[in-house]
Amino acid sequence: MLSTSYSQGLVDKMNSCLKMKRKAKEEAPFMKNGRLLLEELIPFCNGKSNPIHVFSAEELRRETYNYDPCLV
Repeated sequence: MLSTSYSQGLVDKMNSCLKMKRKAKEEAPFMKNGRLLLEELIPFCNGKSNPIHVFSAEELRRETYNYDPCLV
């Protein structure tokens, strides 16, 4: 009985490690592509910071007069 639960614990631990390695492997291309994109964008912006602004729903509603179709 003890060996069965011990074996299951080892299997669970191995699966956990494999999932972490798989996730890291899947994320690597995204990190590389993001780095390349930034390297291309920096000269495009003359090396100046150009942060992306995220608007809240309230800001959008206010600035578009409650999403007035005549203005959109």
